[in-house]
Amino acid sequence: MVSFLANPKNADVDLQIEEMNTQDVVVGVRDGLAVLGICRSDAESTGLEWIPYRTDHLAVVAPRGHPITRQKRISFAEVLEYQHVGLRSASSITALLRRESLRSGRLIRYRVLVSTFEAAIGVVGSGLVVGIVPVEIASRYAAGTGIAVVPLIDEWAERHFSICCRARRALPKIASRFVSHLLSET
Repeated sequence: MVSFLANPKNADVDLQIEEMNTQDVVVGVRDGLAVLGICRSDAESTGLEWIPYRTDHLAVVAPRGHPITRQKRISFAEVLEYQHVGLRSASSITALLRRESLRSGRLIRYRVLVSTFEAAIGVVGSGLVVGIVPVEIASRYAAGTGIAVVPLIDEWAERHFSICCRARRALPKIASRFVSHLLSET
């Protein structure tokens, strides 16, 4: 996204980006409140066009030396005995983790809630808790923060995302260029 805005051809482009749960993104695009959105691909999609975008994989981040870090991969149920840092309660990942913890028969315990994955990784680095974040984000911070990254083995931990819009052919020219730019970066 930054590279799109940094391109001199886009000097007059302004983007408004809001983090929302998937259902709110879908409703916003469907109702014309947003030209396009990025959300989980498994959302109810009636009336929208979906363009496959990218996939991420969730992992446990834990302080180096934590018992979790002895494993190469781990199930979500195994990490529920530990205290967690999580994203604010309205985030889609928090809802996903709560739902999956209930399915496993144990409720996830959040000791700390923060607003970004980066903040969560910082809290994990303090040694107090573990957290669940995308591998793609955790890997960027692992070297300098005293954390280890252990991928989850659960099938639901691989998340697929799409760009949604009412009709790709009807997108404004700049929105179409933005979609093409996003797809070229995957």
